[in-house]
Amino acid sequence: MSSSHSFNPKHAEMFDIPTAILLQHFDFWYKKIIADNVNLFDGKRWVRMKRKNMQKIFPYFTINQIRRYTDKMIQLNLLIDGEYNAMKSDRTKWYALTDYAKEILGIKEDKQAEIPCEYSVGKSASPSGKYANPSGEFANSNIKEVDISYRYLLLYSKIEKNLSLLTLVAMQNKLKIITVKNSIEMFVKQSISVNEFYNNNREIYKHFQNWVGTQKLSDIDLEKELNWFLKTFNTISGREYKKTEEIQQLFSKQFSVGFSGNEMTTAIKNLYSSSIENKFHKQHNFKFATPEYLLKGDNMNKYLNFKI
Repeated sequence: MSSSHSFNPKHAEMFDIPTAILLQHFDFWYKKIIADNVNLFDGKRWVRMKRKNMQKIFPYFTINQIRRYTDKMIQLNLLIDGEYNAMKSDRTKWYALTDYAKEILGIKEDKQAEIPCEYSVGKSASPSGKYANPSGEFANSNIKEVDISYRYLLLYSKIEKNLSLLTLVAMQNKLKIITVKNSIEMFVKQSISVNEFYNNNREIYKHFQNWVGTQKLSDIDLEKELNWFLKTFNTISGREYKKTEEIQQLFSKQFSVGFSGNEMTTAIKNLYSSSIENKFHKQHNFKFATPEYLLKGDNMNKYLNFKI
């Protein structure tokens, strides 16, 4: 998946926002599996997905929430679950979209014949052997956007989780660790834009360490900036949102992208606008127009460019 999350407002109206988000998620993987021509069992295409991996994709959901949401989607006749694991001890869930879900998503029934088992899940390459599979969960498709998404998430995750590296880089450049963390996204984007490949983790960390040293980064008082953001949001919305750990984390990521104060203010105003395009939030009296919502995924950029 992409680092930006989205959902169809119509699906949110029909069900709820978490269901709409996960429906979009399964829509993506279902289409990818069709493109890969894999995972056809008992006449259905199946998405093999561990809950802990889903939680990494959606860090704003807990594993228990993901379990409840997927169970709810089964009750709503959007998903069915199954098990096609090679080992009985492997309890990883497999999910298939129902005909009802495919109708909602506008997906045409796949008519391809079942493929040989050697191209099924668990292999490290597509039938062409051209694309590696960083996740270990799926065979990759020949879709460029999917390949880029894999590379982005994998590279970002490796650096973000290496606290020793972040601490060392912060000390070397006399920076706060949060400042170094905020630079990861820019490093990843630049690496992908120039088609930079790394042979191993050591090479990734070395390149990141050297790159930070060339960027002339300076510490920013994120606490002060976040307080300003919440004050502005509350002034425009007429509400009293308080600072939470989730808001802090989301704001840190958006701030690292480079949105200015004026751009954030415009995005907040557009989020609370009476534009006909803002139908979903108007119908719900802006109940879901929260700081967390605006800071998630690509919503800041979406509402910055919102036509009113």
